[in-house]
Amino acid sequence: MEKRIVITTGGTGGHIYPAIALAEKLQAFCPQIRSYFVGGKLATNPYFLKDSFPFKEVPCGMWSRKGGICSILREMRGIYGGIKESYQFLKQYQPQLVVGFGSYYTFPVLCAARLAGIPYVLHEANAIPGKVIKLFSGKALFTGIHFSAARQYLKGKILEIALPIRKDFIKHHLSQQEARALAGLHPHKKTCLIFGGSQGASILNDTVLNTLEILNKNDIQFWHITGNLEAAEKAQQAYKQKQIQAYVTSFETRMDVAWSAADFALTRAGAGTIAEAMSYEVPLILIPFPQAADQHQDKNADFVVEVIKGGAKIQQLDLNYVKLGTLFNTLTQNGGLQTWKENLRCYRQFDRSKELHHVIIDYLEGKER
Repeated sequence: MEKRIVITTGGTGGHIYPAIALAEKLQAFCPQIRSYFVGGKLATNPYFLKDSFPFKEVPCGMWSRKGGICSILREMRGIYGGIKESYQFLKQYQPQLVVGFGSYYTFPVLCAARLAGIPYVLHEANAIPGKVIKLFSGKALFTGIHFSAARQYLKGKILEIALPIRKDFIKHHLSQQEARALAGLHPHKKTCLIFGGSQGASILNDTVLNTLEILNKNDIQFWHITGNLEAAEKAQQAYKQKQIQAYVTSFETRMDVAWSAADFALTRAGAGTIAEAMSYEVPLILIPFPQAADQHQDKNADFVVEVIKGGAKIQQLDLNYVKLGTLFNTLTQNGGLQTWKENLRCYRQFDRSKELHHVIIDYLEGKER
């Protein structure tokens, strides 16, 4: 018998990718569950797989007091329109459950679910929950949290639930040497993966290229995802000039291969990035994005550094080529890198977080009511 759920998401890759991962796992473990995506601006979202899942885009708006009265009225009109269309869709589609991953793109759908009396669950990826998750947590069947620190900000039933990651993101899917061969990298050199995610990469790109002056080219190589074509061309030229081996690309569709190739990574501190690194047991040098809401990336990084002890954090204001280059040189000499790896492995072995798709399947089959 077919069971229907609505997954509401939108915004950054940090919201979209876990939602996609959930739909993939539900499809794999319980084919009779049909997932329908509903949210704001899905049709133009670069992270959403529009050809893989049925979806409906609804209007949305940011709940903010900033801007003039015309701007506020326009946003409120978008919110109202989104609630109305979401309510009509939910009444017609009649899902057994709505699953929300946060961001203002999901507010109309979650509000409509409340109005329609449809049960919903939430998942918060970050250590400091977003406004939408906070607002709706009290009436949710449960809110899944990836970082235990998020519990203090939420109401209602809370479950520690691993952040869903995409189906190919499994350690040992490829060996490290096989992954490096696909990018034309040396099979045995220490490999640093660099990317800035959807929250900006330019300062990471520039700082890394400046470190090339003080690196030992025989000890390190890079898999560098720059975020745009112009930056990729600049980086490629710099690595070539310094005779440092590197695979440079503006965007990477096979992040599972990139993670498999890496010994450690320099990146932002988004929850999705951290979850993927944990899955592959790749130590992290984290540069929290300073404009992230409520500085949640800073708290995410603290979890990795202080709880897991699987990496280091550098604030963007403190980031410079001397500090970063010195750290690169230390890590490629095995200074602390193996300890970080072992700590990540140990955390994974003893992590008792539930899997979101299992909890949802149990609920739909009547085991968790």
